[in-house]
Amino acid sequence: MSHQMSDAMSTLTPLYRNRFLAFMAIAMSVTMSACATAPEPRIVTKTVDIAVPVRCDPQPRPQKPDLPDYHSAPDIFEGVKALIARDKLHTAYEGELEAALAGCMGE
Repeated sequence: MSHQMSDAMSTLTPLYRNRFLAFMAIAMSVTMSACATAPEPRIVTKTVDIAVPVRCDPQPRPQKPDLPDYHSAPDIFEGVKALIARDKLHTAYEGELEAALAGCMGE
């Protein structure tokens, strides 16, 4: 014990000193036993649904259309007709692609 602690202990009467020592012993044992009694870990199994990405390869793939070339049209009227035909073919192709994608996604 340090010098100050022994001086403080010597000023206590024997009755209070015994009570003080008993109190300190109990306090130390309670403090140390709290660290020793950790609760056991509980193992809990849970099922978690996780979406897993799956590669989608639509079969048969839509055939890409041969789009008319409007640059080689002889005049503007034939060029506009080629642009309209190109737009209709492209829109139809997009519809086929979207249908194939929807089939992959299960819609």
